[in-house]
Amino acid sequence: MNITHRSIAIVLLASQPAAVWADDASGAAVPVVQVTGAQSDAEARRQFVAGKIIIGRKRIEESGVRKVEDMLRREPAVTVSSDGRIGLLNMPGYTQILLDGQAPVGRSPTELDLVSVEKIEIVKSSMAEYGPFGVAGTINIITRKTTRKTETEIAAGIETTGGEPKVTMDLSRNSSVQGSPLRYSFQLSAEAGSGLERSNISESIAVRGQSDQLRWHGQSDGKSRQEMLSGSMDVIWQRADDETLTLSPSIATMIDKNAARDIRLPASGVESADTAWDRIRLDMLRVPVRWESKLSSTSKADVSVMTAFIRSNSASSGIDAIAGARGSEWLSLDKRRGGSQALDMSYRTRLANGHNVKLGSTIRHMRQVIRHRYELDGARASAFDLLGARSAWRNRSFRVFVQDEWELSEKVDVNAGMSAQATDIQVSENRYQVRNESRILSPSLHLSRKIGKDDANHLRLSIARSFKEVEEDDLSAHPEIHPLAPCISAASCGPNSAATADKVGNAILRPERALGMTASYEHAIGAGSHVNVELYSRQIDDKMGKEIILLSVPWSADPRHVIRPANLGDARSLGLSVEMELALRDIAAEAPKLAIRGSAGIAESTVSNVPGPENKLDRQTPWNAKLGSSYSMEGFPITFDADASWAPSVWIRTSAVERIYVARVFTFEASAKWQMTPDRRLIVGMRSASPRTRHTIHQYITNDERVSRYDDSRRFSTIRVQFESSL
Repeated sequence: MNITHRSIAIVLLASQPAAVWADDASGAAVPVVQVTGAQSDAEARRQFVAGKIIIGRKRIEESGVRKVEDMLRREPAVTVSSDGRIGLLNMPGYTQILLDGQAPVGRSPTELDLVSVEKIEIVKSSMAEYGPFGVAGTINIITRKTTRKTETEIAAGIETTGGEPKVTMDLSRNSSVQGSPLRYSFQLSAEAGSGLERSNISESIAVRGQSDQLRWHGQSDGKSRQEMLSGSMDVIWQRADDETLTLSPSIATMIDKNAARDIRLPASGVESADTAWDRIRLDMLRVPVRWESKLSSTSKADVSVMTAFIRSNSASSGIDAIAGARGSEWLSLDKRRGGSQALDMSYRTRLANGHNVKLGSTIRHMRQVIRHRYELDGARASAFDLLGARSAWRNRSFRVFVQDEWELSEKVDVNAGMSAQATDIQVSENRYQVRNESRILSPSLHLSRKIGKDDANHLRLSIARSFKEVEEDDLSAHPEIHPLAPCISAASCGPNSAATADKVGNAILRPERALGMTASYEHAIGAGSHVNVELYSRQIDDKMGKEIILLSVPWSADPRHVIRPANLGDARSLGLSVEMELALRDIAAEAPKLAIRGSAGIAESTVSNVPGPENKLDRQTPWNAKLGSSYSMEGFPITFDADASWAPSVWIRTSAVERIYVARVFTFEASAKWQMTPDRRLIVGMRSASPRTRHTIHQYITNDERVSRYDDSRRFSTIRVQFESSL
């Protein structure tokens, strides 16, 4: 489970599912709720001017993996950064991930169970209908919808990582009555499991003109516990094919608990220990209503209204001990309450001369109140009186877009669009008042030229202006005090170091602006195979990152080091990638039922206001590679999958003060799927990484010294067993 402040902030506001569309023979736009026919994902992607990659339901069911993230890790077009994040174009943090065409719901959509996913769309550029925030592209995860078919599906799984178990349960029910305009479905999901972390840690310091001297060494042991329970329902009223009304309430509870103990032995020989506990609980309720109407044989309107409520409580505490004696004890509490309202409207129509036009607008209002509490040895921290114990923010936004996909000729297609958004964020923290306004205009243009007798090969060119938005927590002045440099009052809160900097927001943070260009050639090899070569560039203005600086702060009489978001100047990124999916039966009908997939890419980047030569985009690797295969046995209902990925070691300079080293990593995973009966399947899988110990270094460099922190973390293999059945 990954519950972040941003996921809390967006409060499920974009809970409305985006319509899935196709065109009938008369040119009418009609909704599609179930994939039928023999068209492959490779054939479907060729219909889109911008080169949309489709991972359809058939492929999802055949994969045997459990989570969206696992499915995406197999996809050749998806890159994995040095810290494990998935994205596009080897640009970590720049991929927009949507759920049903809208902003994500609570936890990351990549953690969804694939049982509830209809298909996944991937576009490696910015498109007007997806909004202006896909600098490296967009991954849109579309959930399964209620169909006119009565069925029940269950899935149960268990996995273990380092001896720590995790269990999952999913139940879905789809029901309809022949001849009735009503149908409904519901889904229940539960998940509970534990994780384990073990590391050897150390810190050294080098004063100007001297070599590194060990400060301390020790070990860190951590254990986590995640629990999740969610339920949702769709109630649909449909009048023929002309009008549909959908009510989709949902509720979810997620709990994330962590405990860690660090033991340090300084060079002085006096042992110290730090024990910390974290607990986050997130409760969410959303009530979306959607109305769809077919206005004519060529046009359709869609209106959605959503109200959502959220509540979260997070608590962190810790105890320091020196030479076995109990030391200081600190406590940090955050209670968040909020809600959101959203109104989405869209209109789609087919015009003469091959024009398919989409228009849409979104009005959103989000609000949140946070109550803070910080104590040291039972005493409330008076250092925060200036900021108060209450924070409140409000985010209002309005977006409109227009997009025209035009068949210019039999060989040339054009997709042109414009997305405009106005955002107003207001933050109030006692005497601290901030207003951050932005006006964004995002044009996009995509060209596709069909090549070959059967028009299966495509030459594509895309250019788009896109953005990376400022988040509400990035503006907050309320600090997060580093546990190794605690504060209680301004008079007693002494200086800290760059390695123990307090976290704080930045009121003057500006959105990033990016100009992206992508050129690709896709060569088809049969219905399900292709090779794609892609060259891309991104020119970024006002690059957002982190800076560590020494500031006069209201919670300390002495200046303190703080780490805060900042605009680090301009950046550019260039890359080349080759992707391949090959089914041997596309070459020879008598070949084994074997499919091979893979990709390889190179990338380089620079950030202008960060010292070189390691001033790259955060966590971007100079190259990456993937190779995978799927094999179905002849005469036996068993399918095998194997996937491997490689990423090299890399030094990244994240700011003028900090640089990070991450060691190389090789990941291998495999699974076997046994189709016991047409309605029952058993899956066994495993994942492992090499090297077994991952080496990470954080260096903090100032005028007088260089502090290096080393972390050698243990990697554990995961073994999974899952049973699926339709009733």
